[in-house]
Amino acid sequence: MMPCFEECAGLTSVSGIITSKASTLAEVYKTVVTDAVQNQHDPLVVPIPWRSELFESKKPLRIGYLTSIPIFPTLGDTPDTILKAKETLEAPTLGRAAKYMVLDEMKRCEVDGILMPVYPYPAPLLAETDQIMGSSCYIGFWNVLDFPAGVVPFGKESATKIDSYDDEGDYFLQLAKKSASTAQGLPIGVQIVGKPFQEEVVLRVLTELERHKPQK
Repeated sequence: MMPCFEECAGLTSVSGIITSKASTLAEVYKTVVTDAVQNQHDPLVVPIPWRSELFESKKPLRIGYLTSIPIFPTLGDTPDTILKAKETLEAPTLGRAAKYMVLDEMKRCEVDGILMPVYPYPAPLLAETDQIMGSSCYIGFWNVLDFPAGVVPFGKESATKIDSYDDEGDYFLQLAKKSASTAQGLPIGVQIVGKPFQEEVVLRVLTELERHKPQK
């Protein structure tokens, strides 16, 4: 810009990238600055690195806000739009909030993983699978949170403890009780859940369980 406006001494331009989506902008910016690629072509360009630890961090941020500036107050729906954006940032998604809740509890209990059932009983009757989807809560929760989890067979159903199960008069629990009563001899799996990005821990425990599972 300086050659175009010779009378404006010291006027410098600030380049910018315009895209239709923020995700596209992030990808373009990452490509442009990664490995100081611009500096390789122009030594006067500051070699600014792409800091993945900032972009990919899940650490909560503190964001200040303002809805207007006295010198030129906002008008129309602009102030409300800012407040709506503020509310969006203040309200973490269920998945994110639940992730931190689980991680905080694991830290409090000083555990590296969670041992739990895969399913409340060996398997549903084929004709009733679509009626008791709620029973998948043992595995669906971790899929939603994106926590690593694995399963290994560790026992078999004897069908000797079904009659004492209290179905509480609930229709779905009654269906489960019916299915379990026909599941004698079916394998029972156990589930290991680990912390995010620690699949090795899950595999380590699964391998240990498999190595020492009952033979009969």
